[in-house]
Amino acid sequence: IVDFLVNVLNKEKVEYDDNALVSKEEAEPKVLITKSDGSYLYITTDLATVLYREKNIPYDKIFYVVDSRQSLHFKQLFSSIKYFEFNNLEYEHIIVTPNEDSLSNILNVCFKGFEGEPILIGLDMEGIFASSGSACSSASLEPSHVLVSMGIDPKLAVGSIRFSFSYENTPEDVEFLIESLENVLSELSMLAQA
Repeated sequence: IVDFLVNVLNKEKVEYDDNALVSKEEAEPKVLITKSDGSYLYITTDLATVLYREKNIPYDKIFYVVDSRQSLHFKQLFSSIKYFEFNNLEYEHIIVTPNEDSLSNILNVCFKGFEGEPILIGLDMEGIFASSGSACSSASLEPSHVLVSMGIDPKLAVGSIRFSFSYENTPEDVEFLIESLENVLSELSMLAQA
C-alpha cells in the first residue's frame, strides 16, 4: 500500500481534504484513498494490488467476480486504475467497412482479443445501441459469415461491432461513442487481467 500511496502522491493525482487523501479525478462521489485518521479503505487495497501485480507478477488473465452490490466500488476502481495510469492498455482494432461500395452510415469494426457481446452490453449500459452482426443473424454467437468470406480471421470477426448512424447523429454523439467505447474496452481488459 505504501508503494501505491507514494506513486499517486508523486504523480500529484491526489490531495488532502480534512486529513483524508482524496483522488483529484473529476468523479462523483469522490474516491477516498485514506480516511482522515490515515486508515485504508477497500479501494485502497484493490488499487495497491493492481499496481503490485503490474510490477511484480506476470499473468495472463485474472478475473473479478462481482455482484450488483459492488457495482459502485468496481466502477470507481476501474475509473481510478485508468486515472492513476495503471495498466495502460492499447486496443487493436480493424475497420472492415470498405471505402467503396458500402453505405456511408454503416461502420463495422473488429476488436482484436474481444468478443462482440460483452462490448455490446457495456455500450448498452451507456445508452448506445449497436450490433455484433447483421439484423438477420443478430442472435448468432458465431462470427459473421460475411466478414469471414471477406477474409477476416474468424477469431477477429467474433469481436465485430456494427455501428449505424443517421442524419440526426451529431459530432458530439460520435465523441460520446468513442469515449464510451474506450471505457468499455478498458473495463473489459481490466476484468480479464485483474
